[in-house]
Amino acid sequence: LPVAIYGKPVVLADERSTALSRVHSLAQARNVFKIKSVWKVDANGGAKGTIDVSGADLAAAAIQATLRQIPAGPSSEAMKNLLVSSGLQGVGSASYQNLDLDRASQTATFSLDVQDLIKNPEAGSILPHPQVGLPFYLATSRLPYSTDKREFGYGCKSFKMEEEFSIEFDPKYSLVRVPQDFSTVYGPHSFRGQYKREGNTLSGTRVYQAEYPNAYCSSQDY
Repeated sequence: LPVAIYGKPVVLADERSTALSRVHSLAQARNVFKIKSVWKVDANGGAKGTIDVSGADLAAAAIQATLRQIPAGPSSEAMKNLLVSSGLQGVGSASYQNLDLDRASQTATFSLDVQDLIKNPEAGSILPHPQVGLPFYLATSRLPYSTDKREFGYGCKSFKMEEEFSIEFDPKYSLVRVPQDFSTVYGPHSFRGQYKREGNTLSGTRVYQAEYPNAYCSSQDY
């Protein structure tokens, strides 16, 4: 639905009766992105990974928009292009439930076999949550804060993004440094990142959420 419609009163009518109701508000508890990644890195820098994505409400619509460009099935050309756009070589497949705009939820699973997740396996660094070109990561989210100030009002969607990840390295590797836990709150926004190392496996979670009282913010709210 268009953002302006959320929270508005509506009339429900059929052949037998009519009733007053209200479109649900765009609460962060409903508009949720979740992405879970599990990677296993071999001694040569290649890796096999599985990425599970789920979303509800507007998040579901955004996932469906992406999936329309990625045919389901093994080793699709779209998956190869997705990896190439991320600077990686490999193959992959996508599986997901049928796309239905009338359904307020969506899930998808991506299975990947990447040749060069670590470019130089002798020494280097890697993101704790490797990204492969899908627009579902915190680091690539398009938030409406690209300028110092705003002259006019803007849409401000309440939402929540959850990342869960695990990356297991071959025993050949020696992990020198891992990220530190971090959390912050700024106005309606909050972020929390937690990381855990067990042997040569790094796992963690990152959560970013924004909760606005309305779906429309003034320039003073910016």
